[in-house]
Order: sequence, then C-alpha cells, then structure tokens
Amino acid sequence: MWVLPLWSITTSVNMFLVDRPDAAPIPPPMVSGLVFFAYAAFWLAVSYKGFTGISDRPL
Repeated sequence: MWVLPLWSITTSVNMFLVDRPDAAPIPPPMVSGLVFFAYAAFWLAVSYKGFTGISDRPL
C-alpha cells in the first residue's frame, strides 16, 4: 500500500529537479503528488494497527 504514496512523492521530487523555464508554471503533478502523498501517508499511518494484527486488548 505504500507504493502509491512513494511513487507520488518521487514524481514530485523529479518534477522539482527538472529544469524548467522561468515563465513556466508549476507542473500539476508536482502539486497533486505532494497532496496525494500527504493524504495517503496519513491514512496508512492511522490504520496500521488494523493491518498488522496488533491489538490493545489483553490476551
């Protein structure tokens, strides 16, 4: 499940590193990739207990 957030952050970093003309606007994948990464990473971090089988209940 972490492949999509990693792909989106890698795309954003690649867009940042590529030279572009001064008058060119920010490419949409650079902005949407950061937003998607933050959204997906948040929900994956919040729900990790449901996927690992870790429970707060005593045995």
